[in-house]
Formats: sequence, C-alpha cells, structure tokens
Amino acid sequence: MAWGSPYLLSLFLSFVITFALFLYSVRQRTVPGAIPFGLLMLLGSIWSIGYGFEIVIVSVHEKLVFNNIKQLAIYFSPVMWLLFAWEYTGRKRMNKKNVLLLAAYPILMTALIWTNDFHHLARLDTFVVTKNGLSQIEVTSSSFFMVFMFYSFGLLLLALYFFLEAFLRLAPRFKKQPFFLMLSLLVPILSQVMDQLNLNPFEPFDLTPVTFVVCGIFIFWSIYYQKLFTISPIPRDTLIENLLDGVIVIDVTYRIIDINDYAKNLLKAHVLKKNDDLFGSDIKSILPPNSPFYDSLTFKHVLEREVVLELEGEMCYFVLKTLPLKNEYHTVTGALIILHNITEQKLLEKELKMLATIDDLTGILNRRHFLTTSSKMLKSNTDEIAVLMLDIDKFKQINDCYGHDIGDKVLQSFTAICKEIIQRHKGIFGRIGGEEFAATIPKVSLTKANEIAEAIRKGVASNNVFINDVDQISVTTSIGISIKDSNNASIEQLLKQADEALYLAKNKRNSVKHYKI
Repeated sequence: MAWGSPYLLSLFLSFVITFALFLYSVRQRTVPGAIPFGLLMLLGSIWSIGYGFEIVIVSVHEKLVFNNIKQLAIYFSPVMWLLFAWEYTGRKRMNKKNVLLLAAYPILMTALIWTNDFHHLARLDTFVVTKNGLSQIEVTSSSFFMVFMFYSFGLLLLALYFFLEAFLRLAPRFKKQPFFLMLSLLVPILSQVMDQLNLNPFEPFDLTPVTFVVCGIFIFWSIYYQKLFTISPIPRDTLIENLLDGVIVIDVTYRIIDINDYAKNLLKAHVLKKNDDLFGSDIKSILPPNSPFYDSLTFKHVLEREVVLELEGEMCYFVLKTLPLKNEYHTVTGALIILHNITEQKLLEKELKMLATIDDLTGILNRRHFLTTSSKMLKSNTDEIAVLMLDIDKFKQINDCYGHDIGDKVLQSFTAICKEIIQRHKGIFGRIGGEEFAATIPKVSLTKANEIAEAIRKGVASNNVFINDVDQISVTTSIGISIKDSNNASIEQLLKQADEALYLAKNKRNSVKHYKI
C-alpha cells in the first residue's frame, strides 16, 4: 500500500476540505442553499474517502464495498448541485415530491449497485487495475449507467445555467460569488470530459475526487471573501435594488459593505472624491463634515431625522433613518441607513399650506391667515402698530365695463405695488375680500403710517393698467388707518377702526384718512 502517493494525499486533502465545508454549512443551515450545499460537500467527502480506501485495500470484496460507497456520492452529487443552484439563485425551496423525482434515478442506481450480484444490471463485469502500487475496481458499465451519465450531465449543466443567469443579472460587486461557484462546478465537469478524452494525468484513477481540492479553494474564496451564506446576493438584489428607498449598510469601522444604486446616486453628490464605486469605502473619509449623512452615523440607537439633498439638480426631502445592526450575541456589527424620499409629501404639504394661507389670485395672505398672523404680531409687540384698510375705487365699474379678466389684472397690479411698499417696512399684507385689502405694519407711528399710505396711494394712481396692447385705465385707492398704541386692542377692533376711516376716505376717493377717537 503506497500511502505516500501524491494521489492519495490529494484524496485526503479533498476529504478534509469537503468535510470542513460540510460542517460550516450545518452552522448556516437556515440560509437558502446551505442544506443542499452541505449535503453536496458531505457527498464529496464520502467520494474521496470511499475512493481512497478502494485503491489501498487489497481484498477485492472490500474494494467493491468501498466502490459502492463511492458510487453513492457519484449518483447523488448532480442532484445536490442542482438543488444548491436552485435555492442559491433565489428560487423557492423544492417540495419533497419534486426532490424525490429528481433523486429517483440515483435511488434506483444505488439499489442496483448494491444488489448487482443478483442481476448484473448496474455492472456487467468487474476487474482490478493496478498502477504504481495502487489498485482500483474497473467495471464494464451497463446501459443503466450510461443513461445515468446523460442524466447527471443534464443536471450539472442546468445548475451551471442557474449560476450563469445569476451572474448576468447581479450588480457588479456581487458577480464574484456566482462566478466562483460556476468555476467550482466547471472543474468536475471538465474532469469528466478529460477522462473521456484520455487526458487524465492520474490514469487509470478517477480525476474527479482530486478536483474537489480546486473546488474547495474556489468555494473557500466565496465563503471567506465573498461572504457565501452571509450575504445572499439573489434575494438581496431583488429586494434592495428594487426599493424606492436608498439603502446603505456600514460595518463598525464605517466601511460601506452594501449600497444600492439609489443611495449611491444620492451619496455621490456629497462625497469629497467622485469614485465610481463606493462599495468598500470608509463613509466618514469620503463625506464632508457638513454633510447631513455625517451626523447620522451612529451605532448606539435608532436615529430618524429629515434632511434635504440635491438630486439631479433639484432639492429633495428625505427621512434619514439609522438602525444599529446586531448579531446573534447582540453585539453591534454595523448600521443600516435608509433614505426615504418624502419630496412629494413635502411639496403637497407646501401646496396645502399655500392653499390654506395664500390668496390664489393675488399671491398674498388670505383673510384667515392675515388675521392669525396679525394677532401674533400684536401680542409680540409693545410698540405702536399701524393697521391699514385699502379699497380700490370704483372696482365694480371696472369689472362691469371691462370684464372680470381686466378686473383680475387690476387686482394683481394693485397687489404688487402695495406688497412691495408694505414689505419694505416689514409689514404683512392680505386680501380681506373682493377689492378690500389690509396691512399690519409694526413699529410705526401715525405720522409714519400716513407716509406709507400716501406712498401706496401715489404708486397706485401713477400706475395705469393696460387693457390691451394700446388702451389703459387709471386706478386709485382709498386707505383708512388705525393705530395700536398702549391699549390691548385686538386685530378685529383695529380693522373695524381702520374700516371706519376707510369709509371717510372713500367719500372723497383717492385719499388717506386715519381713525380718530
């Protein structure tokens, strides 16, 4: 027995690798694909150890026993490859009925191989081949085994197709995982092809179990570097990339370990270095200190706040939520950052607020909001405050003579003149109803209020309104003033006083009057 043979050493190494991967998959058995993968690795270890004993044991009868054990792995490995590829690529786990249908022919072959002495349907003939001190069982295959060869290659090619499909549709940073799994599957397929083309360097010994060493290296790479069974790219790709929210996952060193395209586009508008791929970058090192992301990088508690970010040249509103991520031992391993776009909601809120506070035609405060805002101004100021009531003279005649379209133009022109003067003195301006308007101006005396009112009256009178390209009409206004001094008069009382003064002004028209106690 040549236990030091390089071939035997490779079989032993193959057994160690595949059995270690089997134990690893048992720990990850709740992850989709982990169970069939674990069974596949267990079959690989059975294949390697069974074949190893077959070629070192002298007894032909015992060789046949270990050959039968090896055949068990050969028959069921293609099924496990397919089930692994099926679940790994995001497909729902097969029910027991379909699994049994897939395994029906391997089960039949297993039954035939163990009872072959009675019917010779699995092996037509057996003999021993020796080379370099090692010997193995060689068989003359039956038609049942030839059918199995086509069946197994079909399953392996289908599994390869599933991996290839995943590779083509995954985001670039997740392509390595299915790529290495494809390589792991291609290795045993190519070894079978090499056997058929007489290119096997270990002839007459089987090359396939030796290839598990190479497969193990590829799979170890996927586990250790690509986080096989830790990051599941298929469900992740389906879920994360199709979310309308931005998603960023960072580890405790602030390194980005996952980010979807939506979040990437948002983040790139704020990073210091415009890298093509933010995956793997230290998020703190690429963000300026004033970035709204910066203050949200916490692992201690759930944080939620509103932020404003620029997206495609427009300012957008987001709810930024940070959630600590913990493992099964409740140790913080990172954080999940979610950006939910609430721009439409914010714009709708603004629109509703505008509808509730702004006069649609003139763009100034409506009656309700003017009264509310004026009341707050009165309560917060102990200084003198002027309240003006303004009315457009003969506005009904303008409407009757020229129509409501021209009447609207008069209202808009009048509003623009008044608003500019009133806001210059930090006052507020609103439409009370029809052609009546009101203004509240803080910290002005009666004398100053008269000056402001006169400026408005003169400005309106000097600004004619065009009714077409040639013709224009003149407009005048009458204004009443009331002053809040040391008393606690309400806005309603002051408006009533200003309205009484306006009544006097309208008797003369194009004039200003103030309320006298």
